[in-house]
Amino acid sequence: MSNYYGNYNQYLGAQRCCNLKTQGPVGPQGPAGPAAIGPQGSQGATGAQGATGAQGSTGSQGATGAQGSTGSQGATGSAGLIGATGSQGATGPSLPFYLDYQVVPFFPSPPFDPSGNPRLHFSYAITTNSCINVAGTVPLGGLCGQNNYTYTLYKCVYDENQPVVSGSNPLCPTVVATHTLPTICQTISSPPNLEPCSMIVGPPLSNPINTRYMCAITDGSSNPTDDAYIEWHWYYLHTTGIGPTLQDHYFTGKFIFVANAAYIASQYALQLNTYVGISGSGIGMFNPSNHTA
Repeated sequence: MSNYYGNYNQYLGAQRCCNLKTQGPVGPQGPAGPAAIGPQGSQGATGAQGATGAQGSTGSQGATGAQGSTGSQGATGSAGLIGATGSQGATGPSLPFYLDYQVVPFFPSPPFDPSGNPRLHFSYAITTNSCINVAGTVPLGGLCGQNNYTYTLYKCVYDENQPVVSGSNPLCPTVVATHTLPTICQTISSPPNLEPCSMIVGPPLSNPINTRYMCAITDGSSNPTDDAYIEWHWYYLHTTGIGPTLQDHYFTGKFIFVANAAYIASQYALQLNTYVGISGSGIGMFNPSNHTA
């Protein structure tokens, strides 16, 4: 049976083979038709973001350990020896002021009349030397400077007519005038007569009288901190001629005395915080016209 089917199949295959015709050449491939592109579907919606979980709590800070103790300070070494002090350098030149007197000078002839002029007529005292004080402001009242002391002008006379007894010759001091605190410009009422530095009394060339003037601070504040400066002005009227030819001649001058604050304070403290001075007549001032190199 199986052979029968095998032969039959062979027969059919041969028959198909015999019925085959010659295959012609294949024609060219025709162009492909346009591809149909359908519309793209819309994007699906994005799902909602899931919630973030809660932050876990931070653990507590651990305690700080105790501070260790500081070690003790090491001992300080001994100080080295101090070197020897060098020798004192030479003192430079200076112009020191001396406590001294001032005088009314000689006048031209005819001889000066001791019973008349010169006369003291004005004094000017300050403890600040400008219209602008040390604080940089104009003082109340607009006054130029200020004065914080009381001054006394003294006359000292060496008179050969007086016996030479301790305390009586020279005749010093004799009060001439006082410039009061806190006055700056002061006119001398009833101006006193002054005397020249030297004059002759009695017979010619005998019994000379030498007159000098000094100034002292006699009052002030309870804590002196200011410099002191004062001028005592005088004038001398000398008349010449006779009758209608009379002519008046004025001669003027001034005594100047100064003292700085440090000196005043030291003298004040030396006499138990008073202005009596060493002589008992006040704190003597300096004569700036009488200095030496």
